[in-house]
Amino acid sequence: MRKELAYVYIIDLAGELTSSVQDALLSASEQASNDGARVLVLNFSHLVYKNSSGLKSIVALHSRCKAARQHLFAVGLNPGYQKIFEVAQLNQGITVYASEAEALQAAHELLAAPGVPLRTP
Repeated sequence: MRKELAYVYIIDLAGELTSSVQDALLSASEQASNDGARVLVLNFSHLVYKNSSGLKSIVALHSRCKAARQHLFAVGLNPGYQKIFEVAQLNQGITVYASEAEALQAAHELLAAPGVPLRTP
């Protein structure tokens, strides 16, 4: 996990996305939340394998972020993962960007907008 901007953290997914990573993924999310994260960016660029259990981990993370009023972004999705996001309708709750730079720019603009709370009460 990397802190890129104030309130913005990037979680790099590498190797395999299976049920075995769910605890680490949710733990990273919790740590970022405790540090005041308002936006989490999942970077899929280095992911080589995923299965349905791994996707359930993403759904669990999305639910956690939604409950904490955090935004969840995704970057680095290859065409196959983009299709999975569409079919599973993950792209309706997780905003997908072509690059990390685009996601960070969007996060910056979102957090700079008037009325956007920086922390949950």
